[in-house]
Amino acid sequence: MDAPANISGIDLRIGIAGTDPLIWRQLILPAIATVADFHSAVQRPEVRLLREQAQEWKLARKYKGRLLLTPVGRTMAGDSAALWDFAAERCLLPGTTWKTSPRE
Repeated sequence: MDAPANISGIDLRIGIAGTDPLIWRQLILPAIATVADFHSAVQRPEVRLLREQAQEWKLARKYKGRLLLTPVGRTMAGDSAALWDFAAERCLLPGTTWKTSPRE
């Protein structure tokens, strides 16, 4: 549902730098949002889970308060098929090494 046109707001787009295509989420906050509102929006479950999963799979890491892609993450960011295979392997059968692509 779209917000009424007469209410101003803040349109946030939060993404993981270096991904192609860009992995991002859109958050819309009211113009009168506080710092606490912003923090709450950024910590939404879907954003937090995406960040935590990327870190668990060693695709991203935190450095000086920033989320950065690891060497593996940079490799996967440029190859959506490889990222899909990587994620499918870990979701379907954790700890299994596929002899063929999980997409086949």
